[in-house]
Amino acid sequence: MLQRIYADNSATTALSLKAFEAMTPLFLNSYGNPSAIHSYGRAANAALEDSRKKVAAALGGLSSEIFFTSGGTESDNWAIYHALKIKGAKKGRILASSIEHSAVLKPLERLREKGYEIDLVAPDKFGRVTAENLSQALGPDVVLASFMAANNVVGTISEIKELSLLARQKGVLFHSDAVQAAG
Repeated sequence: MLQRIYADNSATTALSLKAFEAMTPLFLNSYGNPSAIHSYGRAANAALEDSRKKVAAALGGLSSEIFFTSGGTESDNWAIYHALKIKGAKKGRILASSIEHSAVLKPLERLREKGYEIDLVAPDKFGRVTAENLSQALGPDVVLASFMAANNVVGTISEIKELSLLARQKGVLFHSDAVQAAG
């Protein structure tokens, strides 16, 4: 009998037995609305905040910096739109690579319709945007740069630290779709 192999685990994956066992008590006993003040809500909120602290510790961040969403697409959309809102940018140029995931490219299309200029930076032959490419594209009108950490199709890992530092030096907000990099 032929056994199937599933190789798109960064997009979605079967629930591991370890995760299932960790979540079972929560599914059965702490299923309240974590915003509610009753005992079920307080228990759910405590579990949520404990999870937030664990994720923050694993990433080397603060629990106040961790937001849970339904998935990568919602996270990318939320980050892009809110970054521009926080910056107060109603127009300007946004940079991204031409091989970004649709979770980034689709919101950029909508932002183009609202008057933003979208410049898609061509990656090198390995599918990476280099610091040199980004440096050439950056200008005073750039309000956001968004480059994926690891490509979901070819698996290329980008030099996100260098790209983000370069953007920061120029005062440009930086976003990275890092969903594929976690694995």
